[in-house]
Formats: sequence, C-alpha cells, structure tokens
Amino acid sequence: MTRRSRGHAVNVRLIRSGPLHPYLNMALDEASAASPPTLRLYRFQPFGLSLGYFQDAADFDDAWLARHGFVAVRRVTGGAAIAHADDVTFSIVAPQDAPWFAGDVKASYARIHAGIARGLERLGVSTAARADREAASDSRRAHEPICFYKATGFDLVAGGRKLVGSAQRRTPGRVLHHGSIPIGKNVLAPEAACLSELLGRTPEPVEVEDALIAGLAEELGWTFELAEPSDEERAAADELVRVKYGTTAWNRDRIDGSRRGADAR
Repeated sequence: MTRRSRGHAVNVRLIRSGPLHPYLNMALDEASAASPPTLRLYRFQPFGLSLGYFQDAADFDDAWLARHGFVAVRRVTGGAAIAHADDVTFSIVAPQDAPWFAGDVKASYARIHAGIARGLERLGVSTAARADREAASDSRRAHEPICFYKATGFDLVAGGRKLVGSAQRRTPGRVLHHGSIPIGKNVLAPEAACLSELLGRTPEPVEVEDALIAGLAEELGWTFELAEPSDEERAAADELVRVKYGTTAWNRDRIDGSRRGADAR
C-alpha cells in the first residue's frame, strides 16, 4: 500500500473502553457525538446484536438471541445487523468538515477503510475494497438481515469473504462512523471471514486495537491522546440507556410499530 502524503497531523481523542454492555456502548457513541474528534474502541459484554437504524427487529427472536448470549440494541447508524461476539468495534466521531469525512460518503468510507486496511496489514491480513476484488457471493444469503452477508462496494474483503463493513450517520455538521473487526467465529454469522481463520491463530483484542490505531495514524495522519469519556458524556450515556437504548420502544417498537410507510428508506 502506497504511503500517502499528508498535511499537518490531526489530534484525535482515543478511548479504549474494553467490554461494555450493548446498551451502554451505543449510548456512549451518541453521547460523544458533539465531542472533539474521537476514536473509541470497544467490545460487547454480553454479546450484542446491533440493529441498523432502519432495520425491522422482527427479523430476530429475543428468546433465540438470549439462548446464544446476545442482547439486541438498535444503532443510530444504518445498514444491517452486526453480531458482536468475539470482535473489536470502533466508532469515529468528528465534525463533518474533518478531512477524513470531507466530500461525499463514498470518499469518506474509502479514506477510513484505507486506514483499517493498513492496520490489518500490520497483523498479516491483506484486504482489498470489494469494488476492487469481488467477494464470493451466495444468492441464498441475499435476504439475510446480518451485515456480513450484505455486499457494498465499501466493504473490505479478505480470503474471498467480507471482513469489514461500516455504517455512518450524518447530522448537521457531525458524523458518527461505526465499524467492526471479527476476531473469531460467532453463531449468527458462521460463514463470515474472521481474523483467527485468516491468521491461523487468534489475536488478542488489544493486539487488534493496537494495529488499527497504528494503521489509522499512518494513513490519516492522526496523533492520539489517550482519554476517558468526560463526566458529562458518562452522565448523558447513563440517561440515554434509561430513556432510549435500554427500552423496548427504541430497540423493537420504533420500527415494528411505526416504520410501515413514512419511516422507511
């Protein structure tokens, strides 16, 4: 991968949250939406199934998810559901005029995924954009509500299968970008690519995080300042769990009861 020339380095707040409850993870991402440019790396405990903003929750049965250790939570970003078991999830928040978000959505995905690809390269995994290297397709999976069976030209492909996908939410002046790196297999997406199969070993989450941090720094010119969520962000996240992310009204009923028509894409 060719090293790009860049202007001045950009300082980005780095938060390494470790494993948190699915409700709290989504709440923290929303609570930090107005903060300085931030990269947050986290995992899910218990396992999480993050539904896309427009996705019908009826695609999934809560009892089945519970038997497999998953808690469903709705994201504010779009796309299909992501099963978070043995993975590293990342969120990036920044003003819309930040260099990596400038221009159209396609260009911003390309910049961020180039940084992710450089990080994965450090681990020993070679990837390409799906538009450049077509992944194996299975028409039987075209209807699946799981992200790793959906295809877009932005995806990163490894070993002929999708490895990394992303989703964004753009509000006036701000962008939230979500993505996930599967480390091991999980029961909801057994055919998806994962690092353990590609590498022939199972890397520790901290190793994956370190590689992503380095790749984004090299590709996008970021310098990092390790931080924790502010007291205001924590308080806002706790309130969002109470009134939004921890509620059936948001996770299930928002689409099941009201999508039919005006709220559809």
